[in-house]
Amino acid sequence: MKKSIERKKKKCAICGRYFCPDRRVGDRQKCCKSRICQKKLKLRRDRIWRAENPDYFKGRYDNTKEWRLKHPEYQKKKQHEIQAEFIQEKHVESAFVALGVKIINQKAKIQVEIPHGISVKRIIPAYGVPR
Repeated sequence: MKKSIERKKKKCAICGRYFCPDRRVGDRQKCCKSRICQKKLKLRRDRIWRAENPDYFKGRYDNTKEWRLKHPEYQKKKQHEIQAEFIQEKHVESAFVALGVKIINQKAKIQVEIPHGISVKRIIPAYGVPR
């Protein structure tokens, strides 16, 4: 016979309500599943970490400034343009051809003609466009 394992309830460090911790996390879970509590706990932990590591971010701007001077166009680009640089064009185009999708605007690579029966979810992630 299997014995039912009784899970211990813990008190949320933020709101004070009792919750059943995730089995995978065990005793390490400090707050309930509420997004508000998780966000507050994250802010608290970040504040503690920054207090314990005050010099972590110091001295990093020189490297960043030097890189930005070498890449002045980077700040002017939009996020989808930056992501598009990382996509290998040949793989994306071959995926469209394999699916029978017709590319309407070759430059933008966003406007496509989708044949009936093909899921849009299978196509959009190939471009790195957020859902």
